[in-house]
Amino acid sequence: MKRLRILLYRPQDPVDSIGLANFIRCDPLELASVAALVDRRHEVRIFDGFFDRDLAGTLRSFQPHIVGTSCYINGVNRVRDFLATVRCLVPGALTVVGGVHATCNPEDFLAADPDIIVRGEGATVFAALVEAYASGGKPGLVGLAGTSRRENDGFVHAPDLPWPDLDRLPAPRRELYQRHWHRYYYAFHEPCGLMKTSSGCPYTCSFCYCWKITGGAYRSRSPELVVEELEQLWFPEVYLVDDDFFLEPDRLVAIAEGIVARDIKKGYFAYGRADFIAEHPEIVRMWGDIGLKAVVVGVESIRSGELAYYRKRSAADHNVRAFEVLRKARVDVYASFILGPDWTETDFAELREYLLRHRIYYCILQPLMPLPGTDIWDEWKDRVILDRDHFELWDISHLCLPGRMPMRSYYLEMAELYIRTTLDPRRIFALRPRTLDNAGWAKIARTFLGALRLLWGLRQAPKRYRPAEIARYAAGSPLPISSAQTPSGDRP
Repeated sequence: MKRLRILLYRPQDPVDSIGLANFIRCDPLELASVAALVDRRHEVRIFDGFFDRDLAGTLRSFQPHIVGTSCYINGVNRVRDFLATVRCLVPGALTVVGGVHATCNPEDFLAADPDIIVRGEGATVFAALVEAYASGGKPGLVGLAGTSRRENDGFVHAPDLPWPDLDRLPAPRRELYQRHWHRYYYAFHEPCGLMKTSSGCPYTCSFCYCWKITGGAYRSRSPELVVEELEQLWFPEVYLVDDDFFLEPDRLVAIAEGIVARDIKKGYFAYGRADFIAEHPEIVRMWGDIGLKAVVVGVESIRSGELAYYRKRSAADHNVRAFEVLRKARVDVYASFILGPDWTETDFAELREYLLRHRIYYCILQPLMPLPGTDIWDEWKDRVILDRDHFELWDISHLCLPGRMPMRSYYLEMAELYIRTTLDPRRIFALRPRTLDNAGWAKIARTFLGALRLLWGLRQAPKRYRPAEIARYAAGSPLPISSAQTPSGDRP
């Protein structure tokens, strides 16, 4: 069996994308998870495009037999350019693309022209691919479960591979990017490392396709293995990137008790549903006591009808109660909102008043972007203004639907909302966010520099659209968010 050299590549964010990329540089956990299942007789390297330089030199010197990469929808053209470089410098290398977007929309990678697309839970599929390629070359990959193979003008899809038992998966090989560990951060969390303790989500939000990857199934690792990995993790701040970390009460208590028993001292933040938080204040308080600093809460909307359209299966009242539970536990809220395409100045003013009234410091603003593969895509696809090959703007931060306001005015309202809430320095002293405890001026300066880049990006956003896209935006008539648009006065 041939010993292989494998290069795993994480591309940079596209220049034209805006949003959270201005505040974060997270470690490439997904690549380390893939590497963990590859047999140690093969040589694996991770090239992090955020910090590593000289890709061409690395390809020439390393001469990989296999290169693998993944991206979200806005990174498709980055992957295309990377694979073109690989074919030029290492023409014999097998090219592999994986990830959520490749699983749901493989046709978007036709121009990138990879040899193989890895679908679903990529680590186990990729490990099987490596062994098949080492034994039989490309002919050994035909019909390999969990893969799609390029053939003529499309991809031929082999059957899915069953989802693995998470407790049987080894810990990610983070040592492959340990050289950069001190440079990874998420806003004021630094150095910060990612950790995943479950896969899937039992909820079926209409704007999300993550739950579709696992067929709506949710699987979690045992508390003992979670605590063991935390104890070995060198990062002082940990971002728990489960689709929904706060889900199983008994498991959360067991993990917290294990952290206390082993005297693990770290800061944490994670995703959490408002209804769970509102109904389990004792668990939130327990986690606040062991280092939970913030929770990303998908508020999505302050209107009950819109929450119903998004299939959140929670009520507007849950959001308000969750804010109070988190505040009492001194855990910050990272509140994310979906902005309607039909919004006017009145809607932005209403959301601003809501944020101020409920003392929310951090907010994440995302215009409604129906992504291909989500349940609302079919409803909106004929009204989308963005070209399907203009991937850089498909970043859930750009407008992609016709609106009632002029495009420039819409973006300026977004910027103004940020300035009046998250970027108002007076609110720092009034609200005293926990994430700013001992932050230091260097972190504060870097984060506010990111904020300035975000504001500049919003100001420049209309210039990034193609002329035909601008015309489609102006010609379209805005629609309310489905028939679930709430009647006047339906406010929390």
